[in-house]
Amino acid sequence: QTPKKPMPPSVGPFLSPSSEAAAAEAASGAAPASHPRSRDKDDVRTPKDCVVGKPDNVGTDAAATAQEAEKRFGYYCRAFYSSAISTNSAKSARSRRSGSDVPNSEGRDGKVVVEALDLICRHASLDHNRSDSSKDGEEQLVQFRREYGAFLSRSRSSGEGAALKECSLGSISDALSLRSSPERLGRYVRIKDRARSDAHSSSMSERDDGLRRVLLEETSSSEEARRRTTMDSDSDEEGFVASVVDVHAARSLLRRFVSSHRRSVGSHPLLAGLRALLDRQLKEKGTGLMEWTFDGAAVTEGCRVKSCGGGGDGEYIKEAVRTLTSFLVWVREWEEQEVGCDDAPLEVGMSPHKWRGTYTNSVNGDKNDAVANGTSGARSSSVSGGSGGSGSGGSGSGILSTSVTFRLHPTLSNRSLKRLLEVLPPSKELHARPTGSLKLTNSASRTNAGGEMDVHRDLCHEVMENVFGKFKLFCPR
Repeated sequence: QTPKKPMPPSVGPFLSPSSEAAAAEAASGAAPASHPRSRDKDDVRTPKDCVVGKPDNVGTDAAATAQEAEKRFGYYCRAFYSSAISTNSAKSARSRRSGSDVPNSEGRDGKVVVEALDLICRHASLDHNRSDSSKDGEEQLVQFRREYGAFLSRSRSSGEGAALKECSLGSISDALSLRSSPERLGRYVRIKDRARSDAHSSSMSERDDGLRRVLLEETSSSEEARRRTTMDSDSDEEGFVASVVDVHAARSLLRRFVSSHRRSVGSHPLLAGLRALLDRQLKEKGTGLMEWTFDGAAVTEGCRVKSCGGGGDGEYIKEAVRTLTSFLVWVREWEEQEVGCDDAPLEVGMSPHKWRGTYTNSVNGDKNDAVANGTSGARSSSVSGGSGGSGSGGSGSGILSTSVTFRLHPTLSNRSLKRLLEVLPPSKELHARPTGSLKLTNSASRTNAGGEMDVHRDLCHEVMENVFGKFKLFCPR
């Protein structure tokens, strides 16, 4: 009986088809094809090439996954800042166009995504500033794991875990990986800052458009109202004054506006600027009219929430414009004014300006920053002309804004100016500097400084107006 040949030690009872072929070759005594001695001298494999199951495109897939995560992160950041910064009217318009409430849900997801990055950045900065002690590093790492784990639990319970996963922020290991990579973390931070900057720019553009629409509506509702409340900057004085300003109605509107919004510090630059305008006109002995130019943000960003005593974005703008145009003339600038802004689009009645950090405010004669001139500090620090950094200082940066110009109505007498000043809060109660700049213009002249054209009312009207406001219900004119 012929003895059986022993099986090679590499061959076992459970073999794949390829292993069976190798076993057959081994049993026949032939050298296997994979054996180094059967290869050419130059055909040499490295240990890295012999790793079983490793695809050739692992690095490419990882890079593509990271890019996709960054794209999703940018998408959620834009959704969050757009939802948080946009006006109520703009949100309503987008909701009507989309026909759903998706932007709101994505805004909530974006809020969680931004919070996740802020948490990672805070601990990354602690790592950068900590001592070299390994014990301190371990304690901070444990603290980070604990805080981020609690954050993930809250996010998943509220349904925002999927958004975090899309942005490679959905696990503690993802957060640790991002935290330990300064280059990748820097890209996330730049994406977030760019989304915030774009949202601010878009929001300001929306508010400027809203202000222009309200101005056109209030001044063009009728031919009589247009001729009484608006004037082209290159038109002559004749024909633009069609009637005497109803000072009593203007006082009523101004009193209502002050009563509703004096609690909001955001409205104080506008009220202080209006007081400076009236006071300056009273000090002028000639017939020239004072011209008031200010950033439209003093109106569009003056009072944004109802808790400040206002009615929200749109209502505040309407009330402010209606009050101003009751005794001021909106000057429509037809020529483009360039102040650090080249080739800016020109809107009817509104001039593009780019305030570079600070500018001379001729109301009080010193240099004021954006906050003192009616804009918010967040706006000056977050919105810039460049694509990169923030701030309002250096070259290439600035705040793109739109200015509006008003003049006092020529038929306002000195007595009427004093009566309007009585309604405004005193300067000591206004916690802001006057917004805008004042200049004396001779293109239009006062026609009723002495009050010859004033409509006088008896004592009954005066008392009822001061006590009840809507005195017309009690005393006929």
